[in-house]
Amino acid sequence: MFCELCRSVPMAGSTVDTYVAPKGLALDNIFVQRLWRSVKYEHVYLFPDDDGRECYRGLRKYFEYYNNEQRYQSQGDEALSTVYEQRKRKAA
Repeated sequence: MFCELCRSVPMAGSTVDTYVAPKGLALDNIFVQRLWRSVKYEHVYLFPDDDGRECYRGLRKYFEYYNNEQRYQSQGDEALSTVYEQRKRKAA
């Protein structure tokens, strides 16, 4: 746990501090877990690499595909980069 992102909450009658994550951190964690699960099953396990450079190149290529080409049903069958640009223009 990243303790610098958390706050300490002393429990009544206890000598142990309990750490409470800031609001939204749990949702970020779910997103990251799902992302890395996708990376593992769609790239890492299918294309095992011999060294770190090859792994880096493969992951870079995978993330280009993930962000710019792969379509997502939850995003109206659009790529993530397209949805991001649309929302950025809307917010401006």
